[in-house]
Amino acid sequence: MLPLTRINLNTICTDASGLKGDVFLFEWNTVIEECKKESQSLDRFLTIRIASYINNKKYKIPMLILFGPAEDSFKLTICTKGNVNFSPCLHSSAGMAGYVEHCSEYVASSARCFLYFTGEKLLRTYQPLEWPLGGETFASDFGSQFGLNVFLVDKEFYDRLVSYPTENPTYSFVPDHEKESIISPISNSELHLAFISFK
Repeated sequence: MLPLTRINLNTICTDASGLKGDVFLFEWNTVIEECKKESQSLDRFLTIRIASYINNKKYKIPMLILFGPAEDSFKLTICTKGNVNFSPCLHSSAGMAGYVEHCSEYVASSARCFLYFTGEKLLRTYQPLEWPLGGETFASDFGSQFGLNVFLVDKEFYDRLVSYPTENPTYSFVPDHEKESIISPISNSELHLAFISFK
């Protein structure tokens, strides 16, 4: 079972009235088609791109990257107290498929934590609907309009997500190992994996 990480939002909030961040909006179908070309799930496609960028920039400040639905689009929100620039990673000029616009706004209630950077290590985070007891298999659903869901699945469905990531790229399996290597043309980095809660 993955370890549990508790995130203190006070280290990341940029405004006393709520969580605010830089928002990048993407057209859903365009990004999904790009995922299929790369033979990756949406989860893996975004994780590799963002993890490689953070590692390459050598950032040292905590940040949250949240995923949220927006009808036929989705949003990635970068929340941090520091000064970061993700346009070279997520803007159309950086070759990111499906880019629509970039703005600053408060985090929507449907947004869910996708990646958490402690300032030292990057975690792919999972906040399950049912808390794990041990031995279960989980999947992430990026296509839900209620937000990024992490839920229990049977072994057959789990194994199919592992073997055929582009059959339904809006779903991805939750690994059972605590860390893995991310290899990309930009840089190689280490990714940690954890269940999360907030304090």
